[in-house]
Amino acid sequence: MINPIKRFTIPIAHMTSIMRSKTLGLSIAFAGLLAFMPGQCQDDSYDVEVFRDYQVGVFRTEAVGGTYGRDSNVVYENEYSITTSLPATRFLRFRHSWGGAVATGAQRLEFAIHGGNTSIFNSIGIQVTMSNQTGPLRILSDYATQNIGGWTYVSISKNLLGIGNGRFYQLDFINIGTQPITFWLDEIRLTRTTGSTAVINVNPSQTIRTLTDPLFGVACNVWDERFDEASTKFRMREAGIKMIAYPGGTNANVYNWQTNTEVINGAIGLVDTSTFLKVADQVDSQRIIAANYGSGTPELARDWVYYANIIKGGNVIYWTIGNENYGAWSYDTHEFRHDAITYAHFVKDCMELMKAVDPRVKIGITGTWSEFAYPQRVTVQNPVTGTWTNGWTPVLYTELRKLGVTPDFMEMHFYPTGPFAESDNFLIQSNDMWNYVLPPAQRLLREYLGPPGESVPIFMGENNGNFFLPGNQSTSIVDALYLIESWTTVNKLGGNGFTWWNLHQQAETNGNLSELLYGWRMYGDYGIMSRERPPGIAPPINERYPAFFAFKLLKLFARPGDRLVRATSDNGLLSVVASKSVLTGKVRLLICNSSRNRAIPTAITFSNYSPSASILTYRYSTVEDSANADLTLMKRVNSRSLNT
Repeated sequence: MINPIKRFTIPIAHMTSIMRSKTLGLSIAFAGLLAFMPGQCQDDSYDVEVFRDYQVGVFRTEAVGGTYGRDSNVVYENEYSITTSLPATRFLRFRHSWGGAVATGAQRLEFAIHGGNTSIFNSIGIQVTMSNQTGPLRILSDYATQNIGGWTYVSISKNLLGIGNGRFYQLDFINIGTQPITFWLDEIRLTRTTGSTAVINVNPSQTIRTLTDPLFGVACNVWDERFDEASTKFRMREAGIKMIAYPGGTNANVYNWQTNTEVINGAIGLVDTSTFLKVADQVDSQRIIAANYGSGTPELARDWVYYANIIKGGNVIYWTIGNENYGAWSYDTHEFRHDAITYAHFVKDCMELMKAVDPRVKIGITGTWSEFAYPQRVTVQNPVTGTWTNGWTPVLYTELRKLGVTPDFMEMHFYPTGPFAESDNFLIQSNDMWNYVLPPAQRLLREYLGPPGESVPIFMGENNGNFFLPGNQSTSIVDALYLIESWTTVNKLGGNGFTWWNLHQQAETNGNLSELLYGWRMYGDYGIMSRERPPGIAPPINERYPAFFAFKLLKLFARPGDRLVRATSDNGLLSVVASKSVLTGKVRLLICNSSRNRAIPTAITFSNYSPSASILTYRYSTVEDSANADLTLMKRVNSRSLNT
């Protein structure tokens, strides 16, 4: 049975079934009524950006046989261009380091180029690689006339470049002449088109998964002096946080829970175990604790379980051993530092001792999705593919299998990019990178641990847009859009936990505050709320950032026990996820419109479900964000009365 709900306009953020939307925003239902005229349109929010003041996202640059650098003197737009000097036959390359950007709807390669006062276009060859297929060499002078002494904006269709469909992997500018050349480039992008309208199909009879508490998580910090304040706890309940991670990131390997101190400098923690457990109870949240691997012992971990669960009755079920133990940045006092074999034996001892105290506890390990990252002192062979590797994760799994140990879960951390590479387009599009994270991680568990690895859950223990020096993107609605998209994809790909970094951090002004990034807060902050630090920069305590409202929409959209059900959108800028309440059977939609500048007329069709006549919607958009306001509660509307 198919029940269409005529035509509407989707812009931003809603909650139960249908309503209006607008420009960049989050949705939990949607809204609005417009004429529905299918077609294609170009929207720069959908473009794949390569260089805009800096290399964008995970694009990497190299000048093979030449030199390159940023230049603030010869600029087409904004603050910087990239300049290169290339001897004959050498080239400047832009390469996507994650195997290629999604290029669905690719239309044209566009860029600005300045050749100085010398005619050089007939000496520049352009070559594009899509997935593993490199297109033919094209001579720039065949497609553009050089503006000697000034900038030339070049736009070349995909067909003229001789490239097919696939992922946008590589772009080369090659000196095909006989003399050295110098030129400048700016605003490099691959333009794409997507639908001018959208069609959403929802089938509540097709269940994707059941949601659980660990999928609504946020990290907290042992140094957070505002954690136990009434306003903090009120906001945590408002956001619907159902899992809290402690003691927070790299603190895990330097924190001694018994003395409530950092082992390096003796600093006293501001959130001890008792306080953490109390707050988790007060906000009705599950908890996950990372035991100290770097400077602790299995006995210290055992005693922590005894204190938390037996003495305090804290009901802490999930325990991770250490934090990012593979990385040189993680504190480690063992004879072999950041060593997977040492870690495997530590995990074995922890599991035996901790489960002897409380058999209910689940013990997790830290790993990655890569078969080759973080080289170890031994080499192991993949039992399925025969591949030899010395990567942390394969060595760890191989040793655990020898020891007869199967972890209760595996924890990974993922941030799609680093500082001063942020792009709003890239962050939204980076949601696709989860396909290179979760499925490979699941495959490694199966291949190296054997049949038991099939059932090992994967928790995403940290996620945010940028792994270091947060800029103003972290406090913008774009980060909130990414949170929703990321949460949705982790769920669809079979992740079993999702923890956002962080509850509170602090405002920072040394990150990327580029005008190219959307947002009005001229500081970065990993927190979903302000910690009011440092004074004079950060807003008042617990002022809510857009990421907070992403959690609030998730709370309205679904709760643990509810089911995600099948929902699809045919528009690349409009995403949708649907849930079905375990209590009422009602279906809710969470819709995100990532376009910066247009509403998207949308038709919604339900299969095997008849929506109610009244629809309640909530919206969070650039309108609410600019006003520093709460979600907008839309009026109940009668879906039968809406006109096309």
